[in-house]
Amino acid sequence: MEFGPMTQQNFIIDVRQGEKKEQLSAPAGANLLSLLQQAGFTLETPCGGQGRCGKCKVRLLAGPPSATTRSTVEERLLTATEKSEGYRLACLFQITGNLVLELPTTGYFQILTNPAEDLPVEPVITEQKINLPPPSLDDQRSDLERIKAELPGITIPFTLFKTISTLLRENNFKVKTACFGHELLVISGQKASPQIYGLAVDLGTTTITGYLLDLSSNKEIGAYSTLNPQRRYGADVLTRIQYCMENPAGLTEMADVVRDELNKMITYFTVTYDLAPTDIYRITVAGNTIMLHLLAALPVDNIGLSPFIPVITTETTIKAAEFNININPCGKITLLPMIAGYVGADTIAAILACGMDDHSEINLMVDIGTNGEIALGNKEAILTCAAAAGPALEGAHIQFGMGAVDGGISQVNFDREKGVSYATINNKPAVGLCGSGIIDLLAILVEIGLVDETGRLYCPDDNSENWSPEFPPSLCQRISKLNNVPAFLVASTSEGAVRDIYFTQKDIRELQLAKAAIAAGIKTLLDEMEISAQQIGHLYLAGGFGNYIDLHHAVGIGLLPKELEDKTIPIGNAAGTGAKMALLSQTCLARTETIRQKCRYIELSANPSFNSLFIEEINFPATIF
Repeated sequence: MEFGPMTQQNFIIDVRQGEKKEQLSAPAGANLLSLLQQAGFTLETPCGGQGRCGKCKVRLLAGPPSATTRSTVEERLLTATEKSEGYRLACLFQITGNLVLELPTTGYFQILTNPAEDLPVEPVITEQKINLPPPSLDDQRSDLERIKAELPGITIPFTLFKTISTLLRENNFKVKTACFGHELLVISGQKASPQIYGLAVDLGTTTITGYLLDLSSNKEIGAYSTLNPQRRYGADVLTRIQYCMENPAGLTEMADVVRDELNKMITYFTVTYDLAPTDIYRITVAGNTIMLHLLAALPVDNIGLSPFIPVITTETTIKAAEFNININPCGKITLLPMIAGYVGADTIAAILACGMDDHSEINLMVDIGTNGEIALGNKEAILTCAAAAGPALEGAHIQFGMGAVDGGISQVNFDREKGVSYATINNKPAVGLCGSGIIDLLAILVEIGLVDETGRLYCPDDNSENWSPEFPPSLCQRISKLNNVPAFLVASTSEGAVRDIYFTQKDIRELQLAKAAIAAGIKTLLDEMEISAQQIGHLYLAGGFGNYIDLHHAVGIGLLPKELEDKTIPIGNAAGTGAKMALLSQTCLARTETIRQKCRYIELSANPSFNSLFIEEINFPATIF
């Protein structure tokens, strides 16, 4: 293959990512990230391809001389080792010739899926046996009228019309029906056992989790989890909103990729459990407001602009066929109700799951993630807000941060004699830092004093008067400068890591902003309700991040109130649990709307006390542990 300038219209791009190999073509000047995404390759793009995060790394194995020329941004974001090995950032790479590229593999992503639970059951799909009078010369009603007389108020979809006549006569007009609300879904012989299944889906910004439930026996059959393919457009909802606003086809793209992922979930369930897609009749979906709007292809522009108004917030049920979701033609998708532009159905589902809407004592629920949803209240009233912590706590915007994938450092420990040790997901060689490991590391550095209250990472090269001879040598020797920025070496290739992994001063600043947003959001709601943290009964921690973090370390850096450390209950994927409850129980489904009406949303950007509280919470506690 020639790698010099060409006169032909398109260049050839050979791409390898793990076992996947593909040959692409592109015209001169095409953006490499866009080309790879269109071809279905996966790259980390927390900033949405804006050239800010430095995550969309590709290794150039062959290409024209111009392909090795890096931008000033790449020079700053890539390490010396990465530069020597030929790495470029795909979002800043303009194609000027034939290329051979190697892409990093994403590996297994650790996603929290709650085990099968004992859930309240009051089926939204009801079965009934009916004995119809056979037609005669004295009773010449149509088959449809005959059924409706036995099922008053029930509508029968046109898709069933073609089969009703034969089915009635084969069963001597003794049949079994299954209805969703006031609509007939299934009609069969009374001895038949039609398979009726439903899906409960937690549509998260980062991950998607689905649960298959048998709606006849009310048992959970299986679970499925995957990354949200919309991550290619940005790690957070604001970046995705911006993409939709700047690209005319953006909304359609966002809807299509997530609907395709739901169809992959359905295929997995039908193949694994020997079902037909037509055996699935119902899907309930919990997710933040933006995620549900993007699934429904509803405009998100106004959520991105003050006063942040969504198109819908009430429960919405749609025919699955309208979303091109491959289940029964009569199947329905229910989007659970939302509270406001930035507090959605996932929060309502989590409130339902932990039961705080049914308790007299005041409880706090926090979902520590990109959107940082917080709820405070009881059965009388609930205050909510979104702290907009950003994706730093999930590893994005951290130079060597990553999601919870194989090789992610998920736990960090320190012993004065043995030094630093760490654990990785699935015990794979260290690749980067994931959220729980980042919290551990930061808490250790603050506790030792190598990071002061203001967030400054002390470096021996700075000749600071605060540098103490008491600092453990095993930690001090790990501190140096990376691209002229103080950095702590967490893991090195000499210790078995895939690459040298650093935790930098800039990373600490990102985490300070994230933890301050959560902490100030909690305090704002406490002030609004005029109570103290001591008056809270329980703190429910929702989501995967809340399930895996070291609670003591989270309290130690000021992320969560110290008064609640012994009152904290991790509730796992509470949004998924709430979605299952709404799928199985009419009462729980109705309760989601009651919760919505109890909730009052506090817009933090317009709250006079939030900014001052945020500034107070930027610093780390003076004394921790």
